[in-house]
Amino acid sequence: MLYNTTMNMGEILNELFFSLNFFHRKIICNDKNDSLAQCLAILSIPKNGVQMRIVTKKLGIDKSTLTRIIENLEKLDLVFRKKNKKDRRSVKIYLTEQGLYQSEKYRLRLEILGKQILSNNIQNKKELKSTLENFLWELWKYNLKI
Repeated sequence: MLYNTTMNMGEILNELFFSLNFFHRKIICNDKNDSLAQCLAILSIPKNGVQMRIVTKKLGIDKSTLTRIIENLEKLDLVFRKKNKKDRRSVKIYLTEQGLYQSEKYRLRLEILGKQILSNNIQNKKELKSTLENFLWELWKYNLKI
């Protein structure tokens, strides 16, 4: 199946998911004490923080699941939560200094992996990157509709 050039879009999405899942599990989030869920949560939190509801949407998990993940990350001193002063129901998640370090470590691994995958084997890297960015934009737009 992987080398079949006539894959339909559903098969491409499925294989893309499995490949990216493999890379995250084996290369990006492979530190001794890291769980995949914790790693993905850390990668979902920008330096200036993010609302919990946005992370639940991005990761496709419910609020209670994210709350458990964040509680574990707080115990590891990787994140902290802060309630919105105007709307106490709204909670933002921030990375601690240690969390920022961990996030940068994951992002560096992602960058190295990306460069290895897109080594000299691909003729037009800029065109492929642009196509992938456009595809990602379409995925984000579709995600907002769900």
